[in-house]
Parts: sequence; C-alpha cells; structure tokens
Amino acid sequence: MLDDQQVALYLERIGYRDSRKCDLSVLNALHTAHMLSVPFENLDIILGQQINLNLDALFDKIVLKHRGGFCYELNTLFRALLLRLGFKVRFLSARVFNGSHYGSAFDHMLLLVNIENVDVIVDVGFGDSFKQPLPLSGAAQTQNDVSYFLKGEGGEYILHREKILSHPVPLYRFSADVHELDAFEQQCNFHQTSPESHFTQHALCSVATSYGRQSIRDGYFIDTCKGIRNGYQIKSETEYRLILKDKFRMSLHEDANFSIFFGVNPI
Repeated sequence: MLDDQQVALYLERIGYRDSRKCDLSVLNALHTAHMLSVPFENLDIILGQQINLNLDALFDKIVLKHRGGFCYELNTLFRALLLRLGFKVRFLSARVFNGSHYGSAFDHMLLLVNIENVDVIVDVGFGDSFKQPLPLSGAAQTQNDVSYFLKGEGGEYILHREKILSHPVPLYRFSADVHELDAFEQQCNFHQTSPESHFTQHALCSVATSYGRQSIRDGYFIDTCKGIRNGYQIKSETEYRLILKDKFRMSLHEDANFSIFFGVNPI
C-alpha cells in the first residue's frame, strides 16, 4: 500500500492537482494525466535490467526516477494509487492480438474498476490506446481521429480501435475474471527474457499527447498528430538522450549502452 507521501509524489509525477474524490470524473482525470505523463517503454528490458513488480521498486523507478514501463509495471503501480484513493480495483488478464491470432493468457495486464455502479476498464500500460477508462457497456471513446470501444463475444470482451474511414481492429480480448498479481509473473518474465517476445526485439518508448502520440521505435523518432505520422532517424546517443529528456521527460543512467537501441545495425 502506498503511504500519503508516496501518493503526493505520484500525483505530482503525473501533474494531477485536482480533487481526490472517489468518483468517475476523478478516475477519468487521473487516467488521462497518467497517459500524458508516464511513457510506455521497455528500455530496461533491452538493457538487460530485471523488472521487479515490488511496489517500492516500481515507485522508485516510475515516480522517483521519472521512468516509464510496460503493462505489468504501470498498471500494478496505478492500481496501488487508485486503491489508496479509495477505488475498487481488480487485475484482469488479456490476450493481445498480433495481427493473426490472440496470445496467451496473462499476455497483458489491465484493471477493472467499479465506480458509481458502472464497470470500466482502466489501462495505462498498452501504449497507443484510450486515454480515459472505457465502460464494459461498449460505449465508444473518440480521441482525435481514433475511436476505442469494447464488444462482447463468447463471454469475453474485445477492445477495438477504429480510425476514420477504416475498419475496426482488435487489440486484445479479456474476461471479467479477477486475478492476483502473482498470476502474471510467468508472462512478465517471458516478455522480458524470451527472444520470442516483442519486448526483447525492439526498443520502445511512447507517450500520449493532446494531439496524438510521440514515440521512439529502435532508432527512429515518430510524432503522430491526428493520425498523420512524421519522423526521423536518430543519429547519435547524444541526440537519443536529448529526445528522451525533451519529449519524454526521462533519462537513463550514464553508462547505459544506447547503441543497442538502434536495432541490429547501430548507427
């Protein structure tokens, strides 16, 4: 459980200074603030650093060191904040769609919150995704040129993303079955160690903006504004560090080997 000082520092980290009342409007605001402030990133995995889901370790990394993380890190810590503020929050397991089929159980962690007699999913750890909680009822949320919505199928729910003039694309599917944190440990370890995991193959750092998203994939920076992508190749470690500081408000330790972030052919 986070203490009062940790809660204050966490809220400062995400730039949230408004009401702490346990209601849907506050939950929406917290979710948005988190998405706009804390990057979705796997740089520790690429650097060979062990991911620790202990709350103190997560707090130190994400809040005190101004880093990001992937789903198991970000949603575990965000759940701790919501619980401390009085929300009812539970872990859910999702299977991510890779373009042809869905992955394994516990492939992704998301959260279920019951607030004002409404069940909503909360997810600050999926990268390019919805900025506010989504109701299980299926009501769509539109952000710039993209809509997100849930659709029930076979006793499960499927998260869809739909761009203007395009067909909906499934992102992941999940049931409302509740799990404990330790149920995710095996897949968390797989994603940070297996050569088959997407997270060991590419260096990723991405954060939402008011107009879209800013991202780094390997050695390439991408700025997406209302569906239009612009980008450029990062040419040096110095430039990479400056982009992390300027765009993502984060830094890595001085001896980090940035050359591996540029993919198989370091620049």
